[in-house]
Amino acid sequence: MPRAAISCAFLLVLLPDSRALAYWQITPQADAGITYQTNPRYLTDAEEAVNPDGGEDTLGTFVDVRTEGVWKTPSTTVSLVPRLRRTDYLKANDDLNNDDSYLTFLATYTGSRGSVGMNVLYADTSIVTSDFQTATTDDPGAPPPVNGTTGRYSNAMQKTWTYQPSVTFQLATRNSFSITGDLADVTYNEDGLQFDEAVRYVDYSNSSVELALRHYLNPKSFFVIALNGGNFVTENPDTSIQNSTDSFSITAAYDYTFSQTLTGSVTAGISRSAIDVSGIGFGLDPLTGSPCTADRTCSISNEARNFVGYAQLRKRSEDTTFDVSLSRAIAPGSNGTQSVQDSLRLDINQTLTRKLSVGIGGVYSKDSALSKNATQFGDLRQDSDYLTIDSRISWTLTDTLQFYGSYSYISSTTDAINGNVDQNNNRLNFGVLYRGVGFRR
Repeated sequence: MPRAAISCAFLLVLLPDSRALAYWQITPQADAGITYQTNPRYLTDAEEAVNPDGGEDTLGTFVDVRTEGVWKTPSTTVSLVPRLRRTDYLKANDDLNNDDSYLTFLATYTGSRGSVGMNVLYADTSIVTSDFQTATTDDPGAPPPVNGTTGRYSNAMQKTWTYQPSVTFQLATRNSFSITGDLADVTYNEDGLQFDEAVRYVDYSNSSVELALRHYLNPKSFFVIALNGGNFVTENPDTSIQNSTDSFSITAAYDYTFSQTLTGSVTAGISRSAIDVSGIGFGLDPLTGSPCTADRTCSISNEARNFVGYAQLRKRSEDTTFDVSLSRAIAPGSNGTQSVQDSLRLDINQTLTRKLSVGIGGVYSKDSALSKNATQFGDLRQDSDYLTIDSRISWTLTDTLQFYGSYSYISSTTDAINGNVDQNNNRLNFGVLYRGVGFRR
């Protein structure tokens, strides 16, 4: 599947096209500064009492570099964006040091009767980087990301490959049909763990295919009905527990343009999931009540039906951007299970003067068990609340140079067997951002 997806993407470049207006552009970007955190390991009060030094505040430096390469013609766009981020702390906290790497490949071709596209995303990050959502995204107009979280600091690394092919056919002036795929393959490297954590990370793949029919009611609004089928499979050779979940959903969406700067959309639907968990070697069998052991493993099967939906209001003007969204989706998790993820997101950015701009964003996410009747084997950490608040102020010195300061508050509460686990962290960054004008020909 990965090789076929990448091959399909590169074929876009070979499709017939006009080269008369073709150009390519390379834009460098560098971000560097200092970071201060009050609880970077996300220790609870109880853990900090046992390990006082582990909960100390820390000071470090970071460097973030990326290059955006774009090749564009009237009908084809191909972009490649490699990115590296390095964070270093003082020697007493060098276990917090991390190197995160990202690679994004996007390709689209638009013809007279439709379009074809491929997105390939790669990320190799530390758990503390990947497990907490940021309140401000690179694309504020996009739906909030759906990803599993644990709310724990760890030296483990998470490697993610995501493939998103899409094809759209223009059936008529007002009607179009699209097929969209999404495959995420997530693996964990726990070789660097320094502590014996009770909950390990589980490799998994999460895939889905969506068929959607879009009908434009008028120039200001359109209606979409979609069918989606998905599969979630754990792939961890270090444990006998295997989870395979098949899901199917049907949704309807409506999008309306109120003005040139204000748009809104709403989606609602029903998702059905069939859950099969096997190889359970602890706890009690939910059917017989007998103990589950390594020699006599147990299995459970469940079905769950959940409402899924999404609502968003977006405002875009020369000086102001505003986004508020509410969503419910089925999310994969690093503990080897899926959960129902309810999210509320708010993002506001305001340009005060030609040089000064401010922004604030917040995201609240609640993860709960996919099936209300599912028996909990051990501390699977399915019921959790997460809150992230990001604020930023920036001063533009030149067209390519910007100074900024940012503050983030991150909090999580998890319902564990022994009671709630509360964690929080305050993060303060000061940096300088350079973005080149781009070399183009």
